[in-house]
Amino acid sequence: MAKWKLIVPALLGGSVVAGGTAAYFYFKGIPAQVGIDPSASAAIVPDEALMTGFVSGDDQAWSKLKKFGTPEAQALFSKGYEEFIGSLEKSATDQKIDVEKDVRPWLGSIMVALMPSEKEAEPQSLLVVGIKDKLAALKFANKMKENAESTIEEEEYKGIKVLADTKSSSFLGVLENHLLITNDRKTLELAIDTSKGDPSLATQSKGAMADALKDFNNPVAQVYIPNYSAFFKQFSAASASPVPPQVLDQLDQIESVVVGMGIDDQGLQMRAITAMNPETKQWNYKPIPGKVIAEFPENTLALVSGSGISESWATSVEQLNKVPEFKQGLDQTRQQLRQFTQLDLDKDLLGWMDGEFALGLIPSKEGLLADVGFGGALLLETSDRNTAEKTFGKLDTLATKNLLQLKQRDIDSTSVTEWQIPVQGTLVSHGWLDQDTSFMALGGPMADILVSEPERTLGSSKVFQEATASFPKENSGYFYLNMEQASGILASNPLIAQSGWLTPETQAILKSIRAVGATTSQMDNSTLKTDIVMTLQPASK
Repeated sequence: MAKWKLIVPALLGGSVVAGGTAAYFYFKGIPAQVGIDPSASAAIVPDEALMTGFVSGDDQAWSKLKKFGTPEAQALFSKGYEEFIGSLEKSATDQKIDVEKDVRPWLGSIMVALMPSEKEAEPQSLLVVGIKDKLAALKFANKMKENAESTIEEEEYKGIKVLADTKSSSFLGVLENHLLITNDRKTLELAIDTSKGDPSLATQSKGAMADALKDFNNPVAQVYIPNYSAFFKQFSAASASPVPPQVLDQLDQIESVVVGMGIDDQGLQMRAITAMNPETKQWNYKPIPGKVIAEFPENTLALVSGSGISESWATSVEQLNKVPEFKQGLDQTRQQLRQFTQLDLDKDLLGWMDGEFALGLIPSKEGLLADVGFGGALLLETSDRNTAEKTFGKLDTLATKNLLQLKQRDIDSTSVTEWQIPVQGTLVSHGWLDQDTSFMALGGPMADILVSEPERTLGSSKVFQEATASFPKENSGYFYLNMEQASGILASNPLIAQSGWLTPETQAILKSIRAVGATTSQMDNSTLKTDIVMTLQPASK
């Protein structure tokens, strides 16, 4: 799209050069504050679009980010923003454009839509630019009229002015509250047809685009893939390493995905809504009580919880066995596991894990993992304790064959089995918290922490509450990361320090994040919703 693809304002300037004062009649109306949200822009995008990406131009919404972050992170953000504006200014030098003064006052939003291509493997692109202030746009247009050299011809399609750049083969259409920009004439005509009533992406979404930003105080961005399978198949066809057809066929289970992002007083909000194909086998979604979270202490670093590992595993295997490469790899894994451990992957290891589970990382400065700074704990509920105990027995035998020593001890009347490295201490421990809940712990103190029932649990943590308070109470489990604690542990780890991975820039970003939380819930029989919250540190004053 030449300069039009690089900088939208130059197109508007070209429209004035080509159309002269006629452009005035498009921009002189009531200053527009409508049409700059995703649904309004999507109402102009043809329903065959493969994907859309939307970014709001609302300065007030984006300015919320200034409330967060360390001084170092704020400096990085400012530097990145200045470099971005500088690149736009450089692209606009010939047009004598000041992006801050000439463009931002009227630029309401930008939506990029990828359209299927008939002749080429790569999709065509369509830009839908929302105009939030027509008078500011007119002022800019008049400035461009004085500066630009004309390479643009004015045409008309169904009563809409179309401006064609004969030099770069780009096209622009001016609607009441939007600009349409593309390098493909047919794509522009389809968008104009859509603006006049042909089926649009907004109609096809059936409200999903609005749901993705529902309850967001300051929505700023959105990505929508209306046909998930077609989207990936189009890009796979254009790739030098196409995805195997069997893998692409698995994508038919998903109809569409929409992801929205907003900024609130705590930090960033994100939401993904996934519509599943009702004709394919569905995952058996079950909300979980979440009682295993109460077994973890308040200072837990990270947690992943859920339920039904055995059922999820069986469903995954059934679907992925249709992919020869996966089936072959899985068969080899099963064979090698049985050969070296005498364990059946499906029955001994996963078959009895039918209840809730939680995997957590807990800070610790004791035992074998003192230098690492944390240990791990896995809790598993089961309705088949007999099989679980047989599996633990086989694992104990395997441990002794690998030079580990077994030791039994009681913690508050709970029997715990420990795998110990001679002289150094406990590596792994396992036992039962109650009749149905087993645990495996990595690191010496972990068993004591779990069995002793912490006075303050993870659920009472203010950091955890802030990261999960907005989530639906009925959900399938949590992902949680206390970045405030984790960044400190990472920074003090000598191995990470020596690796050079934790650069000053990376540390600045990590220290600006307080916590991350995520969960999945069900909206209806074929629609899943994933909520993600990233709480940020308040800006230093």
